[in-house]
Amino acid sequence: MTNTIRRRFIFSLLVLIILLGVAAYLHMRLPFNGTWWRVQGAGYPEMTGTNEMTVRLVRDQFALRFFKTEGMAEGLERITYLLDDREHPFRVLVDGSKEMYRAKLEGSTVVITDHFEDSNGTPLDWGAGKETWSLSESGHKLTWEVEGKGMSNETVFRRVPFLRSVLLKTP
Repeated sequence: MTNTIRRRFIFSLLVLIILLGVAAYLHMRLPFNGTWWRVQGAGYPEMTGTNEMTVRLVRDQFALRFFKTEGMAEGLERITYLLDDREHPFRVLVDGSKEMYRAKLEGSTVVITDHFEDSNGTPLDWGAGKETWSLSESGHKLTWEVEGKGMSNETVFRRVPFLRSVLLKTP
């Protein structure tokens, strides 16, 4: 074998290995996982000043990460829900009342229901709601719908192209 043939063979083999690695990554990642752009709707309430977020679904957790560029608390924001269909505290308000949530995975949809309790644990009548994060069958469209909490809206996210998510910094 001459040096030219050997170099071509090694180059072709490296290209094949890289392509197989990319294909394996795309095949093995969970459909929710990745970076998403907001293309329609108001977006998640805490997503002020940004249209991009990273979603991770691992074991029994659903996590959102995004950069906040407006408001008092600018910077990286991370929100994590436990998907065990049990009640958990989400946040405590200034008056001592708590926002509680319950989350579960139903097929390709994450369902989150929440309500508020006063400092004694008595449920409050205001602010209850339901959120759903639904993934399309093709895996390229993520829809967030919220009902209650004094609002009703739908926001659509599209998956960021693979090379962009690899080459550029994401939340």
